[in-house]
Amino acid sequence: APAPRKNWDLDGDTLNVWVEADFFDENAATNGVCALPAAVFGEPFRRDVVHDCVKWQRNNRRQIHRASKRRGDVRGSTRKLYKQKGTGRAR
Repeated sequence: APAPRKNWDLDGDTLNVWVEADFFDENAATNGVCALPAAVFGEPFRRDVVHDCVKWQRNNRRQIHRASKRRGDVRGSTRKLYKQKGTGRAR
């Protein structure tokens, strides 16, 4: 069995803790080790939070190509939509 690796360091009064992650190459072979801060990467995986972030990013990347048709773009009658007086609507 490999020797256990130290994942903490005492710097004066400060305790630095990290999580070690393996690097993989395109053939799925281990290519090295990276030390990541435990305050960020030591938390349990939250699938729902990752889903919300990916959904937010994909929705903001989407481009809207069509606009709704306005009165002048719609095919059909040119009749006045409602009378000018007596409707209670502002001009």
